Amino acid sequence: MVSSYGWQEPVDSFGQQILRWRAERLLSDIRGLQLGKSTWADAQKIMTRWGAWGFYEGSCNEKRCTYQIAFRDVSRTFLVMSVPDGSLHAEPQEHNAWVLKVYRILGGQSALIAARVEVIDGVIWGKGYELYLTIPDGSYTNQGEYVLATYAETVWRRKDLHDSYRANPTDYRIGRGEPCSGCEIIEAQYTPFVDPKFINDVLNFNLDCLTRLIQCRHPAEIAPGMWKRADQEERNAKRSGDDPLASLCPIPPEILGREQENGVLAEVIETRMEPSESGFSPVTVFRLKQRLKGTEFWNEGDLIRARTGIEQTLFQETGRTDIFKPGNKVILIFETPWRPPVRQLGLVLCKVLPATDENLAAFLRGVHEDVFPVPKDSSP
Repeated sequence: MVSSYGWQEPVDSFGQQILRWRAERLLSDIRGLQLGKSTWADAQKIMTRWGAWGFYEGSCNEKRCTYQIAFRDVSRTFLVMSVPDGSLHAEPQEHNAWVLKVYRILGGQSALIAARVEVIDGVIWGKGYELYLTIPDGSYTNQGEYVLATYAETVWRRKDLHDSYRANPTDYRIGRGEPCSGCEIIEAQYTPFVDPKFINDVLNFNLDCLTRLIQCRHPAEIAPGMWKRADQEERNAKRSGDDPLASLCPIPPEILGREQENGVLAEVIETRMEPSESGFSPVTVFRLKQRLKGTEFWNEGDLIRARTGIEQTLFQETGRTDIFKPGNKVILIFETPWRPPVRQLGLVLCKVLPATDENLAAFLRGVHEDVFPVPKDSSP
């Protein structure tokens, strides 16, 4: 049977086995892709294999392509649509209760499986996998059902994670999902630079849930690797609260180099007290030694000022050496001012780093990794 969307749909318990086999094969293909290493040729193999269930918005070529694959069971519990931003979503569809009851007695499982592959400049930089199951509570009515949902997907930058930027110092987020009526969700998001082992863990889906006689009823059953990781992250978050510096400044230099607009190597010239709205506050004068990223408006050798009261307080409270001592070399990281050239920088808490060899190497590594010049869902 072929749906109006062109996706083949199994129609009985044997078809449910086919659905599971197909879902397992797709998951294996997605897990086999290496972010930042797999190529357009690898993406084309995916498109060839899954062409009967694949689609994309706009154009799809080596320069830029977001290719999606989706299939479902025959019950039509889900209506799958493509929307302008290229994402997938699932919406419950009305169905006849007794037909659904018979369908499930025959071994049917209301399910949706979807995956995504994203290519930029001939390299696969994004991949994801989604699984939705509709679980009856015994009444076999729309009101007597809930959805088990899990997904793992790539985002380009940490600021795209559905999380506080400062709260998580890593290239990923994992959690139980937003509260919703009639559903239980567990989800994971990650940048292309996350440890591949993390991606393998969160893409550890239990597709046995598609064919089990006793249905899966908890997100931990359909995404055991993701659930275990979520527990681990919660324990890590509690431990990090004991370290005042880690809780205040958790973002590593590599991530700052990748995601911030400007970075320079500068020398501290002097710190002095100047009038401010609250009385007097420290102002530090820096001389530019080397541009590391951006900063076209600041010429090498020129002096520039920045208010540094917050940073002074931070380093004093955490017991660190005074970073603003004259003669010190520092890495200054900041957003581009609204009206360059400027006479004073707007430094932000935790974006002033000692210019150690380790910090410089990590920051420059992040600059090299900044390969996404446009927002995730924008045209090239």
